[in-house]
Amino acid sequence: QPFTGTPAWNQPPPKRRNPWPLIAGVAALVVVLVVAAVGIAMVMGGDDSNPQANRTSTTTTTTTSRTVTTTTTTRASNPQSKLLSVLPAGYPNGACTPATPKANSIWVNALAMVDCDQNTNQGGPSRAVYGLFANADLLKKAFNDDVAAVQLLNCPGAGPSPDGWHHDSTPTVTAGSIACGTYKNHPNIIWTNDAKLLLCDVYGDPPSLEDLHTWWTNYGG
Repeated sequence: QPFTGTPAWNQPPPKRRNPWPLIAGVAALVVVLVVAAVGIAMVMGGDDSNPQANRTSTTTTTTTSRTVTTTTTTRASNPQSKLLSVLPAGYPNGACTPATPKANSIWVNALAMVDCDQNTNQGGPSRAVYGLFANADLLKKAFNDDVAAVQLLNCPGAGPSPDGWHHDSTPTVTAGSIACGTYKNHPNIIWTNDAKLLLCDVYGDPPSLEDLHTWWTNYGG
């Protein structure tokens, strides 16, 4: 049978496959992988930021805590600041000024001492001296020496002085000693707060001894 058609050597060459779809597919795959890698990096980076924020917060908290502790210690070690913090209410800023105990005075052993002007509460003293002592023995000696210079009287509504005093909430516990009288014709009350190691010496005229004692009952102890 005779061969029909175009001779083999005259046949057109087979069509070559277009490489661009394959290249485009590979490129698309690379883009997907890059995007995925960036996403993973962002997620991991976000996770790292949280612990860092916590560390900063923790450091700040620790520093603040140390600062507060240091401040408290400084105040506690300053007798003058401690004395001012335990004075009776009614003294505005500047009403009490630091004083230096005179030699051979009853205040000579005081760790700190202040001289105060008029107390603003009802019946408050027109002048007062307060002192902080190192221990109970020095406080007791200063009280006894102070009382020795006073013309003693009964405290209003109470018996002879000096005597012990107590808080109403703890009637069986002696909180300190108190004496009432006059000093150079001025109403005078002297008392101690044993827990605070505090000696108080307040004067009236005005007020009267009765008013001064009422003030002490409300604010002094």
